[in-house]
Amino acid sequence: SESPEDRLKALEKLTILGTQAASALPAINEALQDPDTRVRLAAIEVIDRLILSGKGSIAPVAALLEDPEDEVRARAAAAIGWGDEKDQQQQYMEPLIKMLEDPSPAARLAAARAIQRVDATAKQPLPVLMQLLDDQDAAIRTEAAAGLVPFGAEAKEAVPVLVKIIAEEDHLAREQAALAIVAIGPDAALAARDTLIEIVDSCLNPSECLAVGQALALVGADAKEAVPALRQMIGRFPRVQTFGEEMNKICDQIESAQ
Repeated sequence: SESPEDRLKALEKLTILGTQAASALPAINEALQDPDTRVRLAAIEVIDRLILSGKGSIAPVAALLEDPEDEVRARAAAAIGWGDEKDQQQQYMEPLIKMLEDPSPAARLAAARAIQRVDATAKQPLPVLMQLLDDQDAAIRTEAAAGLVPFGAEAKEAVPVLVKIIAEEDHLAREQAALAIVAIGPDAALAARDTLIEIVDSCLNPSECLAVGQALALVGADAKEAVPALRQMIGRFPRVQTFGEEMNKICDQIESAQ
């Protein structure tokens, strides 16, 4: 179709079709080269879904790692990371590593996470993820913190920034920062102790509460003053199965610590 709007509508319909859209792959691949950024992004979304279902290939998307638009490059990197074609994914490790120096924070983050998914032992993403913890975009800080979890104690230099994120009011970022603290270990939890205790009452959702509780459990006896507030959380989420049981275990662990 000559109109970008018409091409977008066609891709939206293919998105709804799910795996049945595989029959239209030639047209979808052509849309990846469309001059309209919106069309390229929509085509990536369709192929991304096909890749996740094992019906699509990452090869046509890889060319977009050098797209002039930041969002397109980021989405292309993410699509490569979610693929299950290990041999093909390894072929694109070099351009993904190169993208770790991309001027766009979103593209750097997408490349770092894609590299982690392709090769869980890769070390190149660590310094980039730690740098992105200071990004102005809370969504990028959140994902960067989540990316630190597999590195465990290797990410210990990020602890001061993670503590800063925990003190913020963005609850998704706080949750991921607390989980990163847990992954780094007891010393990190101890460094975050005062901040974790301060924000206990302001946690909004069960997973955030549990992440904060798990970090305080690593602190041990020095976190006992937080137990009353942690136990009060149990009644706030009566419909969430296992939440009360898990939080009680956390509280018992803290109280029994010497």
